[in-house]
Amino acid sequence: MYQDMTENERLFSEVTEQRLIELLSHPDSTIHQVSVDSNNYGEFLFIRVKLPSGEFICFWGLGHHESRDTWLIDRWRFHRANTFSDSFDSNMSSVMLLDMIIKRKSELASQAANHQPSQRGQLFSELADLTDDDGAYAEMEDFENLFGGDSWDE
Repeated sequence: MYQDMTENERLFSEVTEQRLIELLSHPDSTIHQVSVDSNNYGEFLFIRVKLPSGEFICFWGLGHHESRDTWLIDRWRFHRANTFSDSFDSNMSSVMLLDMIIKRKSELASQAANHQPSQRGQLFSELADLTDDDGAYAEMEDFENLFGGDSWDE
């Protein structure tokens, strides 16, 4: 799985913007869908693509990761995409996609500039780096239940 990714990229499920552009610009990559949408962590730009290896991947970035309280501006998370989805019907050129990335990045630049993550966001990030985002989410819920509320930044 994730044959097109380096070991480090697979380990952290994350690529840099430069690496994303390399993967998307490859002549054997096919961009199928691009949309602004939400997942459990916030609103992001989602890119569904078939990579040269034939794997269907969904990259997501250019948004605020609410649990980590950090902006994903120059790095992109990814996961395996559902190959049976209707989202793989259309194709988009890498040039059009790069224009969308530049536009979205400029829209978010002022919000992301000088942003400092909260203590809660920092703790979530540390837990997520040790486990994964889903595991960290469960641990944070346990902490909040144990300590009776949301008093991270007091």
